[in-house]
Parts: sequence; structure tokens; C-alpha cells
Amino acid sequence: MILIGIPHTGQIRIELAKWLFDIARKHKNVELFFRYQQPVDINRNEICHYFLEQTKHKWLLMLDSDQIPKTDLTNMIKHNKKVVSGLTTIMFKGVPMPLVMKKAKGTKEILWQRITLQDLKERGNEKTGLIKVDGVGTGVLLIRRDVLKKMKQPWFNFLMNKDGTLKRSEDYNFCHKLNKMGVQMYLDSNARAGHAKNIDLFELNKVMGKLVQTLGVKTETFKKVRRNK
Repeated sequence: MILIGIPHTGQIRIELAKWLFDIARKHKNVELFFRYQQPVDINRNEICHYFLEQTKHKWLLMLDSDQIPKTDLTNMIKHNKKVVSGLTTIMFKGVPMPLVMKKAKGTKEILWQRITLQDLKERGNEKTGLIKVDGVGTGVLLIRRDVLKKMKQPWFNFLMNKDGTLKRSEDYNFCHKLNKMGVQMYLDSNARAGHAKNIDLFELNKVMGKLVQTLGVKTETFKKVRRNK
């Protein structure tokens, strides 16, 4: 049995709602659990508590309310790995990038470095789609029951600096705890989800303008496209 836990603040994407309906109809071993709570670390912990109380469940799929699944994310169970993330993205300096991290070298502190799409291509297993990673977000995250049972609570919590500023968010703090436990995290590059965000079209236009210049695409090309519509 698998529990799909959706932390939210009162709203979820309609595309996600449709996907959840289809998954629940397709798979009889799936239970949905919606949790409204703020801040997000408490929300995630409440979902974990509910998950462990339901002894019939072996897997918890944490799925954020702004995710738009493109595939059947429950297929990640077939790998039988302790922690597997789906492939989702964030906007980093105006550019979409996979929300996956690798450890930085040459420092005592474990810092995160983003993995590019090229890194994913080079490090991935084409047959399984699995890639070993050091850190992931929690937008699409599959966790096996024994991991949460062994990890010291709270599972998710923000780590603050002495001056009250944020040192580590709840998702990457969770990854740090997994690292200390010796639990290997994986990314399933075949389990994909869109990350719906509001976009500043002016900033996007600047990025696309640079892309057009880099690729050498002429303005006339776009004029022809418009005429053909």
C-alpha cells in the first residue's frame, strides 16, 4: 500500500487533482491524504505521523500541491529504494534547472551544488532511469517506511542561524539527516512532474532573447511563423 500525502495551504493545481483522481481509480492500493498546515515543515511532519499510524502502508509519496505529474509517479516503487525523487525543476537565475544536488568538494560543511541536465545524462542508468544523488527537493519524494521509523524526529525542520536567518530549508535538512544515516538517495529521471509557478514575462523575455541570440535565430523566422498561423 502507498499513501500519497499532499501538503497544501488551501489550494492545489487542478491538473494535480485530475492526476490524483486518475491514479486513485487506476490503483486500488493507493490512499490519498491532504493536509492543511503552516509552516510547511510542520505540515510534512503531520503527514509522516499519519503515514506511520496507518500500518498497512509501506510507502509514502510526498507530493506538493503545485506539482503537475507527467507520468505515473507510483512506478518509482518498483525500484525498491529507500528514498527516490521524481524529476522536477526550479527557476535558478531565470533558468529552469533540475531540483537535484551533489555535494561540494573541498569543504568540511556539506554544501549543495546543482546538477545540470548534462550531469543527469552522464550519471544516469538508461535502463532504470535511476541516478545516485546527494540531495533532492521534496516536491515529488518517495520514502520507504523503515526510513522514517529509524530517523530521529522531527523528520522535517528548518535549521536557523544564530541571527535568526535560515541556514537550511526543511527539505535539504532532511537530506542531511539521510546522509548521516547512510541512506543513499536516488532520482528517477523517468518520473517527471512540472513545477507550476508564476513567471515574470519580462524576465522570461530577456532569457529567451539571449537564447535566440545564442542560437542565431533571425527575427524573420518568427515573422514567418506568425504569418503561417
